Amino acid sequence: MSSRKRANTPGRHRHAKRADDRDPVQVTCRLRPLSSNESEACVVAIDEEHVKLVPPAGYILRNGLPPVETTYKFSAVFDETASQRMVFDQTSLDLVQDVIKGKDGLLFTYGVTGSGKTYTMTGTPKNQKDGILPHTLDILFNSLLSRADKCIFVPDGRNGFEVQPEGVAMLERARLALRTPCSKFEFKYRIPDTRAVRGANDDYVYAVFVSYIEIYNNVAYDLLETTPLVERGEKPRPPTGKGLHQDSKGNMYVDKVTEVEVSSTEEAFEQFVKGQERRRVAQTMLNAESSRSHSVFNIRLVMAPLDASGCEPVRDSSLLHVSQLSLVDLAGSERSKRTENTGDRLFESGKINQSLMTLRQCIEKLRENQKTSPDRAGQVPYRDQKLTHLFKNYFEGQGKVRMIVCVNPSVTDYEENVFVMSFAEQAQDVEIVRAVEVNFGNGNLPVSRRRMAQWNNEIESALRGHNDGFPDTQAFSVFFDAPPPFELNGPGDSDSIARLRQHYQSTYRKRQDYGASAEQKVTEFEGAFRSYLCVADTHRRRVEEMEREKAEVETENQRLAAQFRQTKRELTALKQRVSKYELAEQVKSDKEEEFKR
Repeated sequence: MSSRKRANTPGRHRHAKRADDRDPVQVTCRLRPLSSNESEACVVAIDEEHVKLVPPAGYILRNGLPPVETTYKFSAVFDETASQRMVFDQTSLDLVQDVIKGKDGLLFTYGVTGSGKTYTMTGTPKNQKDGILPHTLDILFNSLLSRADKCIFVPDGRNGFEVQPEGVAMLERARLALRTPCSKFEFKYRIPDTRAVRGANDDYVYAVFVSYIEIYNNVAYDLLETTPLVERGEKPRPPTGKGLHQDSKGNMYVDKVTEVEVSSTEEAFEQFVKGQERRRVAQTMLNAESSRSHSVFNIRLVMAPLDASGCEPVRDSSLLHVSQLSLVDLAGSERSKRTENTGDRLFESGKINQSLMTLRQCIEKLRENQKTSPDRAGQVPYRDQKLTHLFKNYFEGQGKVRMIVCVNPSVTDYEENVFVMSFAEQAQDVEIVRAVEVNFGNGNLPVSRRRMAQWNNEIESALRGHNDGFPDTQAFSVFFDAPPPFELNGPGDSDSIARLRQHYQSTYRKRQDYGASAEQKVTEFEGAFRSYLCVADTHRRRVEEMEREKAEVETENQRLAAQFRQTKRELTALKQRVSKYELAEQVKSDKEEEFKR
């Protein structure tokens, strides 16, 4: 009997059909490299979608039986050689595009402490190993076609935003300009991601806001909150916990959280580093030097339609739309038995495990509810923990939900990895209602108002001095009857004069009517013709852009093909060397056997 079994593939064969308006939670798995002093792994990547959980030698279950190898399937598997960019492209790139299109997204990193969660999320930008956060910020800012001036939009304190008068915004910008940088984080040697995604509407302006919170011992803390100054010798005050509120649309948010407007990756990452510094200070003040807590970095994109001029955003706050991407670095999922915590550390570990257990219970309840009718569905325990309560809207259809399971393949983490894999198996069995597409209409125009205005300005500049004006009256002579003969029988021939007067008055009226009609048709034709030319010009530019992209892709494909051929040659050479060594070893073994005889 084989000692290997394949775990159930969640959501693949249990339900023959999936509702057209639902998508499964996408769960990917990333394996970190073994430490230099380790050689045996308990988790091995089989291919791009499967991993194998291998029990360590001599490991015995509680029932006294040896465990079996188990295979798990994921949306994608990243082995030790996977680059940061590869992980980002397959797990998060489409989330950035969704945010630009007005939809929300939630990304978790889950695993035991030391499995690579934080490295996956943030990376080490100074060493050119950007994680998901820097890549997300780079591509987001690269993709926004037009951004509003700073301070035009401000948080309203109720999870929404308001539009400020231009005068007030100018004063705010002047005040911000006087501030000194709050972080010494250096981007000097970092190579940014220069890519962009489509989806931004040219008839909208955008602004980016970030916030950073921590959930520790089931209390939410604002890591960007400005703390009051203290007198010399006085101890700093501990951070204040924040409550959760529900906005007018039913979305959960952290009350009175600090949201900072940023205009570049550097500014956003500066706020992240600032939050990290305050997180360390807060942990010290909370007696939590080695604390395990959940961190949530929120990126909110505020978008407003342009006014009729196509130059300024509308001042109506009700027309604003806000999308959000939440990047969540979950605390380590290990149990207290492994960490050997006692006292405060044990209490802290218990709180963390409670929140993760509640997350697991929510996942389980969602799975159960999918198998029953809506009227018999049980209540999902979101409210039991701040973590699940804050993100309950995502599981109810607010946006996409992604999870990256980070795994340390060391044999010492085998038991923990069993629990991690079990949770991942359940999570990807949950189906989330697909978010509704946001309609950013532009009045049925073939191109955006901004693009049309820009193109018309270019045309006007090109045609300046070449306009011949409206046609002369000679052009309309073919539309009129020939005038009566200009003959008078005498100075008193009033009948002839009346006929001439009537003819020319009628001709004049017809000319006015024809002229107005022709001018209107010319204007309409010119507008339609310009519109078609603008669309054609826009399509031509797009074709040129796509041709450049195609050339870049072909170049990259050629590079990868060459790399593949080189790898294949190296693999063939290695196989030949291995065969040679095996043959030599076999000959040696045969000689030893012959010698023993």
